[in-house]
Amino acid sequence: MIIRQANPSDAIALAPLIFASGSETLAAVLDINTDLTALKFLASCLTEPDGQYGYLNHWVVVTNQQTIGCVSAWHSQLSKEFHQATLSSLLNFYGAEHVHSILRNSLITQDCIPKPAPNEWCVGHLSVASSYQGLGYGKAMLAFMEQQAVAANKTHLSLDVAANNRSALAFYEHQGFVKADLSGTTNRMQALGLDAHWHLLKTLG
Repeated sequence: MIIRQANPSDAIALAPLIFASGSETLAAVLDINTDLTALKFLASCLTEPDGQYGYLNHWVVVTNQQTIGCVSAWHSQLSKEFHQATLSSLLNFYGAEHVHSILRNSLITQDCIPKPAPNEWCVGHLSVASSYQGLGYGKAMLAFMEQQAVAANKTHLSLDVAANNRSALAFYEHQGFVKADLSGTTNRMQALGLDAHWHLLKTLG
């Protein structure tokens, strides 16, 4: 097993892995119609380097020459160029007529997924292919994220999990995360079909 930064050749395997990490939320924000879907968007923009859904913002787990897992991270000091690249990827795929609604939906997700605090290294898109789950790959990716967080002088790992995703909550709590805050469910979230989320923290060091 190796964990390495993703590259454009990972896009085909990466797109469904990322989608599986939060399919309800990603579909609520990014699905427009049968041609403009979250999964197709991911497959498209993961061939580009920059932004939230670019390959440089992802690491992959490779075993037997197969990409079987992925993880991403965010923090509070993301550059203007990072955000501009994210917007450009949305415009390139969806066109201007749909980007406004996608950005509106994305803002609604902040009701349940807060921006990282300055001391947090926020883990996202953690996913392992179903046939490889339970073999320690998720644990290995979290350990790798801890190394990245310490190198960035962060004091906590953080992540957000739907309150009804009991298996994921149990996994993260077993890895040392604790429940810090429950978002509740706002009217805006209900309109998008989103449930309450737990904000989980793990103290480093």
